[in-house]
Amino acid sequence: MTYRNPYALLGLAPDEWALAEDESLRRKKKELLAELDAQPNQRLSIAGSTISKQELISLFEEMDQPQVRAFHASVARQPSLHDFLTQASLDYFYQGDISMLPAQEPEFLVWIAPWFSRSYNLRLVHAFRQRDADELLVLCSHPLPLPTAYLAIAYKDTYQLLHEHREKILAHSLELDQGHEPGGELQTLSDEWLINAINHLPEYFQGIRDAIAEAMEQLALTLLKRHNRPKLSLLVIRQALKLDISPSTRKKLEGLQQSLFAIHPEEEWLSWLNKNEGEGLNPWLVAMSLGAVGVILWLFSRWKN
Repeated sequence: MTYRNPYALLGLAPDEWALAEDESLRRKKKELLAELDAQPNQRLSIAGSTISKQELISLFEEMDQPQVRAFHASVARQPSLHDFLTQASLDYFYQGDISMLPAQEPEFLVWIAPWFSRSYNLRLVHAFRQRDADELLVLCSHPLPLPTAYLAIAYKDTYQLLHEHREKILAHSLELDQGHEPGGELQTLSDEWLINAINHLPEYFQGIRDAIAEAMEQLALTLLKRHNRPKLSLLVIRQALKLDISPSTRKKLEGLQQSLFAIHPEEEWLSWLNKNEGEGLNPWLVAMSLGAVGVILWLFSRWKN
């Protein structure tokens, strides 16, 4: 379903339609229909768009409805919104115009929702597939003020992409359980970029975030029980804990992590170092400082003796 703005197609400014006489509009409609009927394929090219006879008739009928006419005029006055609805151009987001959308009247939001959600769906899944962090950030910079039914359309392909990622994790866990040796797939399935990208997604994606983390938990358990690889298991758990998951899911993963630390206590120390490195501290400097303090205390005890 493609959005077509009558003002843009007919080359009219948003206020001209209201000022035009009914007779002049009927004459314009008659001219365009005659031109369209003369085309071999019964389709007409107007302002860069190809339109059928029925679509042209529908546009003129829409413009006979005052509210719909006003909505089309509102889109025509916002070129970046028009380009997003028609071409999925991201200028509407990059220029910050999206911030003004919630202030629009609710009826207008419901009216544009079918086209808006379709364009958003195309751009969001494109950002994921192309690993475009800038595009992803700008798309997720503002909540979408769309009816719930249209949020499902706006997020549809990205949700499906993440569901497929979860299925890949579970499939690899099954392969490992059947005796396959761990390999490079672990790095792909625990991909740092993807984890960060998933965390930028809104609350709508909380369920699939948790589901991915639980699939990674299953993978970690398989590495531990079937292959006796606690360090690899810990690596997967660490990545899963980087996801913005619910408290209950986090509690389960942290419980498994503590069990693995009991097997390899040195990994808990390394985990602390890595965590604090992410928080702006220099953990290796901290480690050296503690080591230096230890040496001083040892020398002091030797001196006293």
